[in-house]
Amino acid sequence: MHKNIILALIISLIAGCSAPQPKGLPSWYTSVPQDYNYFYAVGSGADLFKAKNSAVLSLRKSLLDALNYEFEKKAHKLGDLDGPALAVLAVSNEHLCNTLSMRNTMVVKTDIADNNTIVLIQFSKEKLFKTLDAASKEKLEVSKRTYKKIENEIAVKKYIVLKQLIKEYASLASNIQLKELSISTFRANEDFLFLKNLRDELAALRSSISFYMVSDVNSIGFVKYINKSILNEGLSLSKKSSDENALLLFVTSTTQEAMDYSFMQSKNLVKFDLYENNKNAIAFKQHTFIGKSRKNYKEAKDQAAVNLDAKIHKLGVFDLIGL
Repeated sequence: MHKNIILALIISLIAGCSAPQPKGLPSWYTSVPQDYNYFYAVGSGADLFKAKNSAVLSLRKSLLDALNYEFEKKAHKLGDLDGPALAVLAVSNEHLCNTLSMRNTMVVKTDIADNNTIVLIQFSKEKLFKTLDAASKEKLEVSKRTYKKIENEIAVKKYIVLKQLIKEYASLASNIQLKELSISTFRANEDFLFLKNLRDELAALRSSISFYMVSDVNSIGFVKYINKSILNEGLSLSKKSSDENALLLFVTSTTQEAMDYSFMQSKNLVKFDLYENNKNAIAFKQHTFIGKSRKNYKEAKDQAAVNLDAKIHKLGVFDLIGL
């Protein structure tokens, strides 16, 4: 009896030692490789296709995290970036990472874990750099040439051009930063300095440019919309014409009133004359605005002023006044 019990225990022990052990995750999955030539990512899924898609999503996320981390560094080459600036860059980073072509990703390892396929993918840093460079190089060079051309322009004209150039600021910054993350020998100092100067100069111009408005009595209803649009630009309105950097904007108009069938019509020729503080003429433009009313001519003229406001929204205030 005792011999049978001992024999059973020995068999059980031998069987236990020889039974297959649960397989753990491979080291390449738990500790994703890193090197100078490739970005790596892992993923899992019900089959190879889904596992690779999972890995690609993971790769996009890791690139996004790396970009955001770089811009949040205190000593970034773009200078001190406040919360709103970082938020704009974060949106740009996300767009870039989500739209990157991943056709060059390769599955380098596969395995099975918990009835799922797991994969390791690699993405060539050199190919990514070339893709990013092709997408941004011409745009960056055009921006630099345009910036160079306006260095001797008056402040307001420089501001108008910089306002257009700054639209590319975030996307170029994201692109340049990812290039630097891809190739360790690439130095983006010059490109980042250009973007920093662009942003800093635009901010300086915005704080220095102001408009001193002068109008005849007939144009008061139109001027309020001009004032509003200038303030919406982030520029200021000067209270005196002697302010050093103030631009003098003269708004004059003539009005013709007539009946148009059952409507009272107000036809207004509005003229804009813009001068530098030293009285040099900068720009001139005129527009005709028509308003109609069944009630009275005053309401018709008010409608004409509303139409001027609509044109500002369509063209921009600078185009409206001839800049």
